[in-house]
Amino acid sequence: MITTFLLTLFDSAILIVFLNWNFSDSEFEFLRENLTSGNQVDWGTEWYEKVGPIILQTMLMQAFSPFIEFFTAYATKRLLIWVDKGFYMPWGEKVTTSKKNTVEGYFELYGGPEYEFQFEYSSIIMSVSTALLFGPCFPLLYPISLVHLIILYTMERLTLFYWVR
Repeated sequence: MITTFLLTLFDSAILIVFLNWNFSDSEFEFLRENLTSGNQVDWGTEWYEKVGPIILQTMLMQAFSPFIEFFTAYATKRLLIWVDKGFYMPWGEKVTTSKKNTVEGYFELYGGPEYEFQFEYSSIIMSVSTALLFGPCFPLLYPISLVHLIILYTMERLTLFYWVR
């Protein structure tokens, strides 16, 4: 769970900063030699104009990703059920048979997915930590993080009651 959080935080927040940073003035030789491709040397107005929208865009995508994840999983599950029932149309004759030979196969297809708590927990920690890390620079991250937490709470509550096993 902690590994997932650290990798997600590194990928969506810290990596963006390092890719735009120029370490040519660094006192560490390794950084001076290898990481000089960025164009930002200091936390100036250019850094806010260039890196800020990328971080905000990443957080917005993260905020609305629970909707996308749920609807793609639901559409995939319904498509597999449709294939299992022989491509019947809802307005045609009702098909109640399944091509699954075992009860376990039937439950695997018609039941919801197993709940994976570690990914949801790491998403919560990543959203809060990104808002706390960059929030003083970009105050718009606080409401975006709040929207993400509200969406995640709502979607998790609905999926726990109606979707997952």
